[in-house]
Formats: sequence, C-alpha cells, structure tokens
Amino acid sequence: MSKEWSSVRQVRNEDIAAYFDICVSEGDPALIVAALGDIARAHGIAKVARDIGLSKETLSSILSGNGNPKFATIVKVIKAVGLSLHAGNPRSRDESAHIGNINDAINKSGRLSMLSQRLAKCYLQIGQSIDATRSKRAFNLSLVLFDRHLAELGAFAPIRDNEAILVDLEMAWIDYKDLLLGKAPNKKDAKTMLTMSEDLFAMAEELTGQLLGHSPTDAGKYVHIAGRQRALSQRMAKFYEAMRWGVAPADAVAELLAGRKAFVDSLTTLVLYPNNTPAIRNELALIERQWDLFVDALFDGLGSAAATHLDSKVASASESMLEKLEIATDLYARLQ
Repeated sequence: MSKEWSSVRQVRNEDIAAYFDICVSEGDPALIVAALGDIARAHGIAKVARDIGLSKETLSSILSGNGNPKFATIVKVIKAVGLSLHAGNPRSRDESAHIGNINDAINKSGRLSMLSQRLAKCYLQIGQSIDATRSKRAFNLSLVLFDRHLAELGAFAPIRDNEAILVDLEMAWIDYKDLLLGKAPNKKDAKTMLTMSEDLFAMAEELTGQLLGHSPTDAGKYVHIAGRQRALSQRMAKFYEAMRWGVAPADAVAELLAGRKAFVDSLTTLVLYPNNTPAIRNELALIERQWDLFVDALFDGLGSAAATHLDSKVASASESMLEKLEIATDLYARLQ
C-alpha cells in the first residue's frame, strides 16, 4: 500500500463510489481495504480517524494492508467517508458531468490517452502478479475515470469534428472495456488488448489535437505537452510489461526508445516555457528527478531476464511519475 497514492483525488464523490463498488465486487478483502485506504486519504485521514474515534496513526496502520482490521472498524470508515457497503454497477455517466473551459477539455482528453495506456499496463501487471493489489486499484480507478471524462467531453464537444471522433472513441472504448473485463488477464488476449490500446490511444490523441486548435492562448499547448507526458510514462511502462510477459509487438523496443526521446524533448520544452509559475517550476524539478528513477528501472529491468524485482520497481515508479505529471498538467490547465 503506497502512501504516495493520490489518484483517487482526481475524481468526484460519485466516481469514488463507483471505484469502491468495483473493488467490492471483486470480492478480495485486501483490495477492499486498500481501496478504502485510498478513499480515506482523499477525504483526509486525520478527519476520518477523528470521526470514528481513532488516532490518525492507528487508522493508517489499519488501512495499510499490513493489519487485520475488524469488520466493525471497516464499516465505520465506510460510513465516515460517505459510502455504503454495496457492490452494484458503477455509473459511467451522469448529468453533473461538466467541463469548464478549453484547457480543462484538453487536459481531460489528454488524460484519456494516458488512461488507455495505464489500463493496458495494469492488465499486464495483474496478469503477471506484479504489485497485484495496487495494480487492481489503479485499473479500477482508471475505468471510472475514462467513463467520466468521455461523458464530459461528449457534453462539451464544441465542433462537429469532435462529435465524429467521440463516436468512434466511444465505440472503441466499449470493445476495449469488454476485453479488459471479460476474463482474467491472459497472454492470448493480451496481444489483442495491446492492439486495441494503440487504437484508443490514437483516437484520444486526435481528439486532443482538435481541441488544441480551439485554445485561444499558448497555455493550451503546454497543457497538451504536459498531458502527453502522462501518457508517455504509462505507454513506456506498458511496453516494458509486455516485453517481460512475452506478448510485446515486434517494435516494442523501438517504441520504448522513441518514448524516452519524446519525453526528454517535451520536458525540456516545458522547463523553458517563460510563463511557468513557481509551483510549476517546482513540480518540473520533481518530475526530472522522478524521471531518472523511472527510466533507470525501466532499462535495468529489460537488461536482465532474472531481475523480476525490477518489475515491481517499474510499476511503482510509473505510478509515482504519473502522480507528479498529473499535478503539473493540472497547474498548466489553470493558466490563462
């Protein structure tokens, strides 16, 4: 259970409920406790602990995955975060879906690109039992986020071209999700899944490019660049995991090398942007340090067939990388 996990903060209360529903429906007690830990931290673990009469340290330990929590305590936490112990069909759309401006749309369209790759990465990690509980949490939350953002972008679509690509994107998403959820990850389906992830990625990239053309300032360009860095981090991890499982396409190494170059080039572009705020500059410095850790784990892991411990390191580093990139992209989206 990683205390750095914060992706659940990206979603609204309705989506948190959907995320919890998916985790409960899997019937894995460890996954349920881990997901509840994510949600408690998103709400503020000190507040949740206070509400149920425990210390922050005690609650953190209970939800760490290392303890043996009593069912009564779990029920109290569920109530404290405004949920119920219920496994049903998570809602993928609702009328509250909303995008405020073009930068927000570019950000969320770019996040679809990232999610298409993150889901593939998690599928491959689950299939190889790599960091299984965390991989399932990331997988389930990514399903919820993709549904949410697709609904929001469908409501926003400012031009007819957007509407056309959104129809194609939704149809491809339905097929992709059916494959992801149809049965347990396996090598045979993994190859088809990788092809579908590429198609979905290309469609989301096309949509983002269309939206970028409607940005009135250069800020939209930097939202796009930062957002694409998120997708590149997950895409590189995807190809790594595919190679480790023996299901990668023939050009996987070339894609990894191209991803590394594109990431470095884009990071340089972001660092040199004259309108970076102090907060953005700080996040970019953190990203540069995290990038070194990520890429070292990535290529060290490929260099040794026996270095299975590096698979978990790559999985963890890709999520830490993503967390910092999400913060940076959201900061760019707030620029005028």
